Amino acid sequence: MAQKVAVKDASAKCSDAQLKSMYERCEADKDGRLSQAELQNLLTEMGVEFPHLRAKSLLWHADENQDGSISLSEFGTLIKYALKLSTVPKA
Repeated sequence: MAQKVAVKDASAKCSDAQLKSMYERCEADKDGRLSQAELQNLLTEMGVEFPHLRAKSLLWHADENQDGSISLSEFGTLIKYALKLSTVPKA
């Protein structure tokens, strides 16, 4: 069973090392990019409602170079946007 990720405070700040660690944990196929499918899997594990639609939304908001995936440099933008989502369960 997948462990749920708790978000305690939307204003919490992450260090570069923490962001990199989260990114590497989410990036299942190790190709250097987060795909929409990988984002959807992450959101499902987090218990987010409508993970397919939310993954599309995250990709649209954070994919700064419009290549269809999230790079490590875009991951911080993704996290900031994701923390604003009201469907992320709070601890």
